[in-house]
Amino acid sequence: MALVIKGSSSGQVTVDVPAAAGTNTVTIPAVTSSVNVVGPAFSAHGPAQSIGNASWTKLTFDTEEFDTDGKFASDRFTPTVAGYYQISGGLYFGATSGACVINIYKNGSGYKRGAQGTGVTGFGMETGVSALIYLDADDYVELYVYQNSGGSTNTGAGGELKFFQGTYIRS
Repeated sequence: MALVIKGSSSGQVTVDVPAAAGTNTVTIPAVTSSVNVVGPAFSAHGPAQSIGNASWTKLTFDTEEFDTDGKFASDRFTPTVAGYYQISGGLYFGATSGACVINIYKNGSGYKRGAQGTGVTGFGMETGVSALIYLDADDYVELYVYQNSGGSTNTGAGGELKFFQGTYIRS
């Protein structure tokens, strides 16, 4: 004998009861917590930006590719939903000397530093960062960059060369 439980929109669960004499018990545990599977996500990219030599500079982003809950504004992401978030960013400079590094700032302070990029003739320099970060509802994250090419240098522009992304993973 089988017990079939059908979902409200799709799928089903089948419980087969063994053919044995006596009493058989199936125990289904009560749910004691829940996991929110829907949360904010965003992807933004920015214009070329002049970055001064040897100082941390906040990156600007003027184009949202998507912002599912309207949580990305003024070059920062404020989730308003507490949970674990995957945050990433990347940046390219045309400079062929020096080095650069990108940093995720949480609530105004450096939090997770990315890989160092070194200038190479014909390729410029680039850096990226990605981290799983717990954010309270009122926390915020931004991207900052440091470069030491010997003078001010411009970042690349657009979704391929200067981007900032994040998505809710779980509570």
